[in-house]
Amino acid sequence: MQKSGIERLFRAAGYVFLWAVCLLLLWACNGSGRNAEKPAGEFDNTLRYDVNFHIDTLDPLNNVTGGATYIFPLLYSYLFVPDENGTLMPDLATEWRYDTDDLTWTIWLRPDASFHNGNAVTARDVKYSLERYLAAYPRDLKGIIDRLDPVSDKIVRIHLKKEAADLPGKIWDFEIFPEPGDEKIDWVNRPVGSGPFMFQTREGQDRIFLSANPDYYGGRPAIDRMIFYYVPRKEKSWTRLLRGETDIIPEITPRNYRIMDNIADKFYFNRYLLRHYTILLYNTHDPLFEDVRVRRALTHAIDREYIVEHILNGYGEVAHGPMGVGSPFHNPEVVPLAYDPKKSLDLFRSSGWLINEKDGLLYHDGRRFEFTINYMKGYGVEESVVRYIQLCFGEVGIKTYLEPIPDLKLMNKYHIGKAFQAILTEFTGIYNNPEKLSGLWGSSPVESAEGYIFDHPEVSALSTKALFQKDPEQQKVIFHRIDALIADLQPVTFLFHKTAIDVMSRRVKLPSSFSLTYEGIYRLQHAAILRK
Repeated sequence: MQKSGIERLFRAAGYVFLWAVCLLLLWACNGSGRNAEKPAGEFDNTLRYDVNFHIDTLDPLNNVTGGATYIFPLLYSYLFVPDENGTLMPDLATEWRYDTDDLTWTIWLRPDASFHNGNAVTARDVKYSLERYLAAYPRDLKGIIDRLDPVSDKIVRIHLKKEAADLPGKIWDFEIFPEPGDEKIDWVNRPVGSGPFMFQTREGQDRIFLSANPDYYGGRPAIDRMIFYYVPRKEKSWTRLLRGETDIIPEITPRNYRIMDNIADKFYFNRYLLRHYTILLYNTHDPLFEDVRVRRALTHAIDREYIVEHILNGYGEVAHGPMGVGSPFHNPEVVPLAYDPKKSLDLFRSSGWLINEKDGLLYHDGRRFEFTINYMKGYGVEESVVRYIQLCFGEVGIKTYLEPIPDLKLMNKYHIGKAFQAILTEFTGIYNNPEKLSGLWGSSPVESAEGYIFDHPEVSALSTKALFQKDPEQQKVIFHRIDALIADLQPVTFLFHKTAIDVMSRRVKLPSSFSLTYEGIYRLQHAAILRK
């Protein structure tokens, strides 16, 4: 591969981009933009929050596009929430105890919690909420939880099928909803939670307005209102932040972070390695990708270290397999396949694909090796990554076509159907909830959220075996085998984990550290807007 030519291409593009950004920074900070907001005549006690995905339904169990996930920890409540050290602290629950003899968890609820419609939060609501999750993700926790019983209005008991001393950590991020009874919940226009902020109104998928909950059991928030804006391009959000038009943006680009480092006194930053990773997902039902040698050859053709160092500017780490970097279920013997164009060509040759000397492309029985890669429209980093992958594939004789698609339509291509060849997307690693593995990599479209296009009997059998394995050490052995097996089969090319860089304006005062994890967003209820 003529790597130097590719490097020059990306380096030149980077210089142009940096000059443009620097000019934009000076323009924005000097307030010379014609569309810059005028300072408000009176104190505006509103927190503004940009998200880069559509905000559709506010039902956590049917949320597809991801924009609403930033809203859930403020609109809804949880039984318990981790503090900054990871220790579970009371939220709706005041106490929880585990009986090892009976294999039961008993949870006591606080007496003063109510939903935004005025109804008290009861054990029946907790039962309803957890059973919704069990129904939506049948293989995640059904191997652990037998049944739920409301002992009284404020006590719920969870009966287990097997030992699960860590159950609270598996369910802490399950939102608690009101049991609807005869009423149907309007999850789009009238969602009901018991969190510190209440749903006020919305403007389609572009804006959501929340107002402070005056009856919140944790005390009314100091901030009166929160507005969530859907802004698809991160560069635009960055400009809005510099102009003072928004207060919070998640996952800015690494280049922006380097420039903003010069004005760090105006912003809070939080950097962390994301638990989801970027992949090139292959449709293994397409004859082009049926042969495991072909899939390995594709992975060997991509220089993932180059992507991390030069496109992500070092803000990331090469992914190695389905469990994710830092996962307790990762097999330490699983390492990323090396960048090796020669080995890639050898694997293609062994599977019948040969270079045609006339055009330099791979052919097999007269068929040219060509396919389309779909990726999310409007995301600069992803576009740079997919264009670099296109260059890498071109070096080993593969012709690829790039097709950007809006976020929801892209996800539906593999959530609902199989009408694609390859997609640049993201999957979630396996960290706190190993039961989710079968949902990602199992073969059944009913029980799978993302990865059912990959159908392998041994992976499915091992996933089922792991769910019903009572010995934690034996379960870990099974997960290590699954990790190694999927990494070997390469149904996807595991590309990289991004280092997320979230930013918040210092006009917001937060008594705890700033982060946009679920628990970090939950702590925004304690934030306040500083008066100038």
